[in-house]
Amino acid sequence: FINTSARSSRETPTNFSFQSASIIAPQQFQVRKLPTRKWSVLDPNVKAEAVLIQSLDDEFPFFHYNTYQSWPIASISKLVVAAVVLEEIGSNKKILITDRAVNTEGTSGNLKSGEIYTSQDLLKIMLLTSSNDAAVAFEDYFGGHDIFLKMLNQKAEKLGMTQTLFQDPTGLSDLNQST
Repeated sequence: FINTSARSSRETPTNFSFQSASIIAPQQFQVRKLPTRKWSVLDPNVKAEAVLIQSLDDEFPFFHYNTYQSWPIASISKLVVAAVVLEEIGSNKKILITDRAVNTEGTSGNLKSGEIYTSQDLLKIMLLTSSNDAAVAFEDYFGGHDIFLKMLNQKAEKLGMTQTLFQDPTGLSDLNQST
């Protein structure tokens, strides 16, 4: 937080001295105080295989266990599908339900081959009922398995999910993993 009046970060002023350096006014930066641990409060006793308890305000992790290990993410995969759909085609595009989509494991969407839904309605079905057939209908719309997986993995990378890998849009595969 030292202002040296240098014209460039690579340029060192010829007459620099620590006496001429000035400290930036405290209002211009915010100092965050880390929480103080109460040692009388023990770590939580959890039976989960991974846990993260973190402040949403300043991203301070109060407690973490196995958070760097990859785990199958199941239907959380559909959240990334939803993000890709909304960003790439919006909510009013017409999506055809294919035989391949209907033949996907699970019947929670109760979709029929040949039906047409707006992407918004199909997203609701996919997210509210965890419909695998709706997720595959989006995959078919985008040009098939390989193309859609590439889009999902690129979206994960853009979101900073660097330890995430998608192998299918439904979350049925245990190979869909993230930390």
